[in-house]
Amino acid sequence: MTIKGKTRSRKLAEPEALRRVVAAINHQLDDLDHLTQLIAATACDLTFAAHGVLLLNGPETGVLHVAATAGEGWTDEKRALTAPIGQSPAGMVFGNKTPYMCPDTKAAASGPSWFAEAASELAVPIVSQGQTLGVLFVDSTQLGAFAKADQDRLALLADLAAIALENTRLFNTHKNARERWSQLFDTMPDAMLVVDSEFNVERVNDRFHAFFQLPPSHVLGHNLTEVLDLVPGFNTTEDLVTRLREGGKIDALFRERASQKQFRWRAQRVSQDGRPFYLLSFEERDCECP
Repeated sequence: MTIKGKTRSRKLAEPEALRRVVAAINHQLDDLDHLTQLIAATACDLTFAAHGVLLLNGPETGVLHVAATAGEGWTDEKRALTAPIGQSPAGMVFGNKTPYMCPDTKAAASGPSWFAEAASELAVPIVSQGQTLGVLFVDSTQLGAFAKADQDRLALLADLAAIALENTRLFNTHKNARERWSQLFDTMPDAMLVVDSEFNVERVNDRFHAFFQLPPSHVLGHNLTEVLDLVPGFNTTEDLVTRLREGGKIDALFRERASQKQFRWRAQRVSQDGRPFYLLSFEERDCECP
Protein backbone atom coordinates (compact mmCIF):
# COMPACT_ATOMS: atom_id res chain seq x y z
CA MET A 1 0.00 0.00 0.00
CA THR A 2 1.34 3.40 -0.90
CA ILE A 3 1.58 6.19 1.63
CA LYS A 4 -1.06 8.11 -0.33
CA GLY A 5 -3.41 5.12 -0.32
CA LYS A 6 -2.78 4.52 3.37
CA THR A 7 -3.62 8.14 4.20
CA ARG A 8 -6.83 7.96 2.14
CA SER A 9 -7.92 4.72 3.82
CA ARG A 10 -7.22 6.17 7.25
CA LYS A 11 -9.28 9.29 6.54
CA LEU A 12 -12.19 7.14 5.42
CA ALA A 13 -11.94 4.72 8.34
CA GLU A 14 -11.39 7.18 11.19
CA PRO A 15 -14.89 8.74 11.50
CA GLU A 16 -16.65 5.37 11.30
CA ALA A 17 -14.33 3.78 13.86
CA LEU A 18 -14.90 6.60 16.32
CA ARG A 19 -18.66 6.53 15.74
CA ARG A 20 -18.69 2.85 16.73
CA VAL A 21 -16.97 3.70 20.00
CA VAL A 22 -19.35 6.58 20.74
CA ALA A 23 -22.37 4.36 20.02
CA ALA A 24 -21.03 1.67 22.35
CA ILE A 25 -20.46 4.23 25.12
CA ASN A 26 -24.09 5.31 24.81
CA HIS A 27 -25.68 1.88 24.62
CA GLN A 28 -23.43 -0.74 26.22
CA LEU A 29 -22.42 0.69 29.59
CA ASP A 30 -23.23 -2.62 31.26
CA ASP A 31 -20.66 -4.52 29.15
CA LEU A 32 -17.17 -3.30 30.06
CA ASP A 33 -15.47 -6.25 28.35
CA HIS A 34 -17.09 -5.35 25.02
CA LEU A 35 -16.22 -1.67 25.41
CA THR A 36 -12.55 -2.26 26.21
CA GLN A 37 -12.22 -4.79 23.40
CA LEU A 38 -13.75 -2.34 20.93
CA ILE A 39 -11.40 0.42 22.08
CA ALA A 40 -8.32 -1.80 21.69
CA ALA A 41 -9.42 -2.84 18.19
CA THR A 42 -10.14 0.76 17.23
CA ALA A 43 -6.66 1.77 18.41
CA CYS A 44 -5.23 -0.62 15.84
CA ASP A 45 -7.62 0.55 13.13
CA LEU A 46 -6.78 4.23 13.61
CA THR A 47 -3.01 3.77 13.64
CA PHE A 48 -2.62 0.74 11.33
CA ALA A 49 -0.86 -1.01 14.21
CA ALA A 50 -0.04 -4.70 14.39
CA HIS A 51 -1.13 -5.03 18.01
CA GLY A 52 -3.12 -2.97 20.47
CA VAL A 53 -3.62 -3.31 24.19
CA LEU A 54 -5.68 -1.40 26.74
CA LEU A 55 -4.09 -1.44 30.19
CA LEU A 56 -5.87 -0.54 33.41
CA ASN A 57 -4.66 0.10 36.92
CA GLY A 58 -5.51 -3.14 38.71
CA PRO A 59 -6.21 -3.95 42.34
CA GLU A 60 -2.48 -4.31 42.95
CA THR A 61 -0.92 -0.91 43.56
CA GLY A 62 1.72 0.07 41.03
CA VAL A 63 0.87 -2.48 38.33
CA LEU A 64 -1.04 -2.17 35.05
CA HIS A 65 -3.05 -5.16 33.89
CA VAL A 66 -4.18 -6.09 30.38
CA ALA A 67 -7.91 -5.36 30.02
CA ALA A 68 -8.29 -5.91 26.27
CA THR A 69 -6.14 -6.77 23.26
CA ALA A 70 -6.29 -6.57 19.46
CA GLY A 71 -4.18 -8.08 16.69
CA GLU A 72 -2.79 -11.53 16.01
CA GLY A 73 -0.59 -13.58 18.30
CA TRP A 74 -1.99 -12.81 21.75
CA THR A 75 -1.81 -15.74 24.13
CA ASP A 76 -2.99 -16.24 27.69
CA GLU A 77 0.63 -15.90 28.81
CA LYS A 78 1.03 -12.56 27.03
CA ARG A 79 -2.26 -11.26 28.43
CA ALA A 80 -1.15 -12.24 31.92
CA LEU A 81 1.95 -10.02 31.71
CA THR A 82 1.77 -6.81 33.73
CA ALA A 83 3.41 -3.43 33.24
CA PRO A 84 5.02 -1.96 36.39
CA ILE A 85 4.16 1.70 36.76
CA GLY A 86 7.29 3.80 36.28
CA GLN A 87 9.41 0.86 35.08
CA SER A 88 8.18 0.25 31.52
CA PRO A 89 7.09 2.43 28.60
CA ALA A 90 3.41 1.91 29.44
CA GLY A 91 4.14 2.38 33.12
CA MET A 92 5.96 5.65 32.43
CA VAL A 93 3.04 6.91 30.35
CA PHE A 94 0.69 6.07 33.22
CA GLY A 95 2.88 7.70 35.86
CA ASN A 96 3.78 10.84 33.91
CA LYS A 97 0.46 11.28 32.04
CA THR A 98 2.47 11.95 28.89
CA PRO A 99 2.44 10.14 25.50
CA TYR A 100 5.27 7.86 24.40
CA MET A 101 6.45 7.35 20.83
CA CYS A 102 9.37 5.13 19.90
CA PRO A 103 10.33 4.82 16.20
CA ASP A 104 12.93 2.08 16.86
CA THR A 105 12.49 -0.13 19.91
CA LYS A 106 15.83 -1.89 19.43
CA ALA A 107 17.79 1.34 19.35
CA ALA A 108 15.86 2.79 22.30
CA ALA A 109 16.31 -0.31 24.45
CA SER A 110 13.11 0.65 26.22
CA GLY A 111 12.62 -2.75 27.76
CA PRO A 112 10.76 -5.92 26.83
CA SER A 113 7.53 -5.67 24.84
CA TRP A 114 4.69 -8.12 24.43
CA PHE A 115 6.01 -9.00 20.98
CA ALA A 116 9.68 -9.46 20.10
CA GLU A 117 9.02 -8.41 16.50
CA ALA A 118 7.69 -4.98 17.54
CA ALA A 119 9.87 -2.37 15.84
CA SER A 120 8.04 0.81 16.89
CA GLU A 121 5.57 1.68 19.64
CA LEU A 122 3.10 4.36 20.63
CA ALA A 123 1.21 4.86 23.89
CA VAL A 124 -1.06 7.52 25.41
CA PRO A 125 -2.58 7.85 28.90
CA ILE A 126 -6.28 7.47 29.63
CA VAL A 127 -7.12 10.30 32.01
CA SER A 128 -10.45 11.27 33.58
CA GLN A 129 -10.85 14.34 35.80
CA GLY A 130 -7.12 14.44 36.46
CA GLN A 131 -6.91 10.78 37.44
CA THR A 132 -5.04 8.33 35.20
CA LEU A 133 -7.17 5.24 34.59
CA GLY A 134 -4.99 3.35 32.17
CA VAL A 135 -2.94 3.37 28.97
CA LEU A 136 -3.62 2.70 25.28
CA PHE A 137 -0.59 1.02 23.69
CA VAL A 138 0.03 -0.02 20.07
CA ASP A 139 3.01 -1.43 18.21
CA SER A 140 4.11 -2.11 14.64
CA THR A 141 6.61 -4.40 12.95
CA GLN A 142 7.76 -1.44 10.84
CA LEU A 143 10.32 1.11 11.94
CA GLY A 144 8.98 4.63 12.38
CA ALA A 145 5.42 3.47 11.81
CA PHE A 146 3.80 6.18 13.93
CA ALA A 147 3.66 9.95 13.51
CA LYS A 148 2.28 12.86 15.53
CA ALA A 149 -1.06 12.47 13.73
CA ASP A 150 -1.28 8.87 15.02
CA GLN A 151 -0.57 10.10 18.53
CA ASP A 152 -3.36 12.68 18.22
CA ARG A 153 -5.81 10.04 16.99
CA LEU A 154 -4.88 7.68 19.79
CA ALA A 155 -5.22 10.52 22.31
CA LEU A 156 -8.74 11.24 21.02
CA LEU A 157 -9.61 7.57 21.42
CA ALA A 158 -8.12 7.64 24.92
CA ASP A 159 -10.49 10.51 25.79
CA LEU A 160 -13.42 8.38 24.62
CA ALA A 161 -12.04 5.45 26.62
CA ALA A 162 -11.92 7.64 29.73
CA ILE A 163 -15.57 8.60 29.23
CA ALA A 164 -16.52 4.95 28.70
CA LEU A 165 -14.70 3.77 31.82
CA GLU A 166 -16.07 6.55 34.01
CA ASN A 167 -19.62 6.15 32.71
CA THR A 168 -19.45 2.39 33.20
CA ARG A 169 -18.24 2.88 36.76
CA LEU A 170 -21.08 5.30 37.49
CA PHE A 171 -23.58 3.01 35.77
CA ASN A 172 -22.50 0.04 37.85
CA THR A 173 -22.50 2.13 41.04
CA HIS A 174 -26.06 3.27 40.36
CA LYS A 175 -27.06 -0.22 39.27
CA ASN A 176 -25.77 -1.71 42.50
CA ALA A 177 -27.52 1.00 44.50
CA ARG A 178 -30.77 0.35 42.64
CA GLU A 179 -30.46 -3.39 43.26
CA ARG A 180 -29.84 -2.86 46.95
CA TRP A 181 -32.79 -0.49 47.14
CA SER A 182 -35.01 -2.99 45.30
CA GLN A 183 -34.05 -5.77 47.69
CA LEU A 184 -34.80 -3.55 50.66
CA PHE A 185 -38.09 -2.38 49.11
CA ASP A 186 -39.26 -5.94 48.49
CA THR A 187 -38.45 -7.08 52.02
CA MET A 188 -40.10 -4.17 53.84
CA PRO A 189 -42.80 -5.26 56.30
CA ASP A 190 -45.03 -2.38 55.17
CA ALA A 191 -47.14 -2.42 52.02
CA MET A 192 -45.46 0.09 49.71
CA LEU A 193 -46.08 1.92 46.44
CA VAL A 194 -43.72 4.04 44.34
CA VAL A 195 -45.49 6.62 42.17
CA ASP A 196 -43.92 8.72 39.39
CA SER A 197 -44.26 12.47 38.89
CA GLU A 198 -47.54 11.95 36.99
CA PHE A 199 -48.87 9.86 39.89
CA ASN A 200 -48.76 6.57 38.00
CA VAL A 201 -47.68 3.53 40.02
CA GLU A 202 -44.13 2.49 39.05
CA ARG A 203 -43.44 -0.19 41.64
CA VAL A 204 -45.24 -2.08 44.36
CA ASN A 205 -43.93 -4.67 46.79
CA ASP A 206 -45.36 -8.11 47.54
CA ARG A 207 -46.61 -6.95 50.91
CA PHE A 208 -49.04 -4.55 49.24
CA HIS A 209 -50.57 -7.40 47.22
CA ALA A 210 -50.81 -9.55 50.34
CA PHE A 211 -52.49 -6.77 52.36
CA PHE A 212 -55.10 -5.68 49.85
CA GLN A 213 -55.39 -8.68 47.48
CA LEU A 214 -54.83 -6.53 44.42
CA PRO A 215 -53.10 -8.23 41.45
CA PRO A 216 -50.22 -6.38 39.74
CA SER A 217 -52.34 -5.85 36.61
CA HIS A 218 -54.69 -3.67 38.69
CA VAL A 219 -51.85 -1.61 40.16
CA LEU A 220 -48.74 -1.16 37.99
CA GLY A 221 -49.08 1.65 35.46
CA HIS A 222 -52.38 2.82 36.88
CA ASN A 223 -53.02 6.24 38.36
CA LEU A 224 -52.64 6.47 42.13
CA THR A 225 -56.21 7.62 42.75
CA GLU A 226 -57.57 4.68 40.71
CA VAL A 227 -55.48 2.22 42.72
CA LEU A 228 -56.45 3.69 46.09
CA ASP A 229 -60.12 3.50 45.09
CA LEU A 230 -59.63 -0.28 44.99
CA VAL A 231 -58.27 -0.43 48.55
CA PRO A 232 -61.24 -1.52 50.73
CA GLY A 233 -62.30 1.20 53.11
CA PHE A 234 -59.66 3.71 52.02
CA ASN A 235 -61.17 7.16 51.99
CA THR A 236 -59.65 10.57 52.46
CA THR A 237 -61.21 13.96 52.07
CA GLU A 238 -57.81 15.53 51.45
CA ASP A 239 -56.71 16.46 47.97
CA LEU A 240 -53.99 13.84 48.05
CA VAL A 241 -52.35 14.68 44.71
CA THR A 242 -52.18 18.43 45.38
CA ARG A 243 -50.75 17.97 48.83
CA LEU A 244 -48.05 15.58 47.65
CA ARG A 245 -47.17 17.69 44.62
CA GLU A 246 -46.59 20.65 46.94
CA GLY A 247 -44.20 18.56 49.01
CA GLY A 248 -46.52 17.85 51.89
CA LYS A 249 -46.40 14.70 54.01
CA ILE A 250 -49.32 12.58 55.11
CA ASP A 251 -49.50 10.39 58.22
CA ALA A 252 -53.01 9.11 58.90
CA LEU A 253 -55.17 6.10 59.82
CA PHE A 254 -57.97 4.29 58.06
CA ARG A 255 -59.96 1.16 58.79
CA GLU A 256 -60.93 -1.48 56.27
CA ARG A 257 -64.68 -1.87 56.47
CA ALA A 258 -64.98 -5.60 55.80
CA SER A 259 -62.32 -6.95 58.17
CA GLN A 260 -62.16 -3.92 60.47
CA LYS A 261 -58.38 -3.99 60.16
CA GLN A 262 -56.76 -0.69 60.96
CA PHE A 263 -53.93 0.70 58.84
CA ARG A 264 -51.56 3.56 59.33
CA TRP A 265 -50.57 5.06 55.99
CA ARG A 266 -47.90 7.55 55.07
CA ALA A 267 -47.17 9.43 51.87
CA GLN A 268 -44.42 11.84 50.93
CA ARG A 269 -42.59 13.35 48.00
CA VAL A 270 -38.94 12.33 47.50
CA SER A 271 -36.45 12.73 44.66
CA GLN A 272 -33.60 10.84 43.04
CA ASP A 273 -31.16 12.34 40.53
CA GLY A 274 -33.39 15.42 40.41
CA ARG A 275 -36.46 13.40 39.46
CA PRO A 276 -39.43 13.67 41.84
CA PHE A 277 -41.50 10.66 42.81
CA TYR A 278 -43.80 9.69 45.65
CA LEU A 279 -43.62 6.95 48.24
CA LEU A 280 -46.65 5.53 50.03
CA SER A 281 -46.60 2.92 52.78
CA PHE A 282 -49.35 1.09 54.66
CA GLU A 283 -48.78 -0.56 58.04
CA GLU A 284 -51.35 -2.84 59.64
CA ARG A 285 -51.98 -1.89 63.26
CA ASP A 286 -53.44 -3.82 66.13
CA CYS A 287 -56.68 -2.33 67.34
CA GLU A 288 -59.63 -3.20 69.54
CA CYS A 289 -62.57 -2.87 67.24
CA PRO A 290 -66.14 -2.54 68.60
